[in-house]
Amino acid sequence: MRHATQVLAAACALAASLLIGAAASADSRLALLIANQNYPASVGALDRPHEDARILGEALERVGFTVEIVRDADEDTILEAVLTFTDELARLRRDDDEVVGFFYYAGHGASADVRGAGRRNYIFPAGAEIRSGRELTLRGVRLDEIVDTLSSADATTMIVISDACRDELEWSETRGRDRGWTPEPSRPGMIVVQSTVEGETAPDDGRFAEALARRIPEPGIYVNRAFELAFREVQSGRDGYRLPTITGALSRDFCFAGCSTGGVSPTETSLSANASDALDPVEVAIYDRLSEPCEFRDFAAAYPDSPLAPLARARGRNCGSSTVSRPSTTPPAVTLALPDGRTLSPNDEPPVLAPGQLPDEFEAFRDCATCPQMVALPAGAFLMGSPEGEPGRIAREGPQHRVAIPRAFAVGRFELTVGQYRDFAEAAGLADPESCRIYVDEEWSDGVGSNFRSPGYPQGDDYPAMCISWDEAQAYVVWLSEQTGESYRLLTEAEWEYAARAGSTSRFHFGDDASQLCAYANGADLASSYERRNLACSDDVGARAAQVGSYQPNDFGLFDMLGNAWEWAQDCGGRDDGYRNAPTDGSAVDESTGDCERRMVRGGSFIGQPESLRSAERALNSPNYRGVNVGFRVARDFN
Repeated sequence: MRHATQVLAAACALAASLLIGAAASADSRLALLIANQNYPASVGALDRPHEDARILGEALERVGFTVEIVRDADEDTILEAVLTFTDELARLRRDDDEVVGFFYYAGHGASADVRGAGRRNYIFPAGAEIRSGRELTLRGVRLDEIVDTLSSADATTMIVISDACRDELEWSETRGRDRGWTPEPSRPGMIVVQSTVEGETAPDDGRFAEALARRIPEPGIYVNRAFELAFREVQSGRDGYRLPTITGALSRDFCFAGCSTGGVSPTETSLSANASDALDPVEVAIYDRLSEPCEFRDFAAAYPDSPLAPLARARGRNCGSSTVSRPSTTPPAVTLALPDGRTLSPNDEPPVLAPGQLPDEFEAFRDCATCPQMVALPAGAFLMGSPEGEPGRIAREGPQHRVAIPRAFAVGRFELTVGQYRDFAEAAGLADPESCRIYVDEEWSDGVGSNFRSPGYPQGDDYPAMCISWDEAQAYVVWLSEQTGESYRLLTEAEWEYAARAGSTSRFHFGDDASQLCAYANGADLASSYERRNLACSDDVGARAAQVGSYQPNDFGLFDMLGNAWEWAQDCGGRDDGYRNAPTDGSAVDESTGDCERRMVRGGSFIGQPESLRSAERALNSPNYRGVNVGFRVARDFN
């Protein structure tokens, strides 16, 4: 555990290092660039690989890399260079805490089917006569074997780039052409970048290498952002589009020219909206390094006036608590430690606020004895969407963009329950809907007679209310506002993701390991029979919703933000360009930029595989849609 005095000491040491020079100087950095352009006529010579390797090598040397360039390498030379490079990285890793490897290949490449192994990517050795897919599997060098070898070095950061697939190669035994790569899987602590999407080719024009070389020396640009900017520059400079394929994620933040002088950092998930522009870079750097609850608690004590302090207090609330753990099996009874030392379990009744009374940050409360439990969240800012390369990512989750939530608001501690929605339906005299879409034997069908009272599985009043349309959710928040005199509504998408992430930047609010999901989210797992399910754990619930509050909360004290029920958001459906025109002030997408014939849902449900339970996952439905796995939670403004 790091105490407050140790945090302050770390601040002084870090400040001194910032004055001395860029963070890049602390790493051992090696780069291997292989550039093949002299091929026989059967393959076709290229013009740019040697020049591309040269300009990238010069850019890498400027930020502290030791660079080796191998030109026109045959198979033996390629393999020898990769093995020597890997051995040197491993040697450095034995002595250094931070070792960075950068591998780049430019030349011909293609994919081919390998019996028993699926489709595999190959790079072309210089001089190799490759006139068919069969010859490619015999004379090419498999990219996945290179990636496996590089991974064995255990470098703290490994970047692999294939700037290949520069031509269309017609195999005699196939109809038409085999074009493009298949996406190359990454390994832990590694990102793999391919210069085209699957099935497309990259022209021999040098644009990608030139664009990336311009980004590498720029300080404060995180590595995925550097690739994003490089590809955006390539797209703007030619007709059509050329998009990358990026897989994997690094185990730490990395900027080629150092991360300490600005740029969009994952730490922006926890900045105060009112002071983020003047944030102390020392505080940012220290906060980035924290991981345990007691470290966050001590940071908040050492920097009480920092914009990061409110979220640090939230993430530090369980310091010293033995009642909250992170198991990978059935979740135990949950007890949440509050910042003032009190403990609160899902079964505890929070205080009922008097009219006009304001709760403390992260405090649970009710506006009436039967009202939904709420949690007060502070203003803040975060990076919305998923990074390129996040497993399960879909295009509409990008581009990542900074969103500032300008004022405090409250979020339902749980998804709205059956009992709470029934109170509304009976008070309003609503007839029960006659059908709800149900999911049986992995097929959707109209469930005649299904509704929030009868979703197709046994339930009680403390289960999430399902089979609720967006229109009906809107009617509920209007009714609740009338009953309490407070301003209730649905969350905007930005508010929802801010609340779900709770200061995290990982795939799930607790980290990246899907084997932990069964402690935090009700999704499809070993307890269900769905073909697409999480094979890493079981919560013993089966293919049905669970009582709200059955799983571990996130660091804001919110339950079931992931899984159990998809939750309606206020926003109109986005256009096909994802977040490119989305607001950055926490407000909802409206008819001016969205398609209001569809509305957004967030969080995944009890039939969701891990990819659909991520904090960035988003989907959409018609506002009159009722589904057996769709419900909602409420938000409340402080007037």
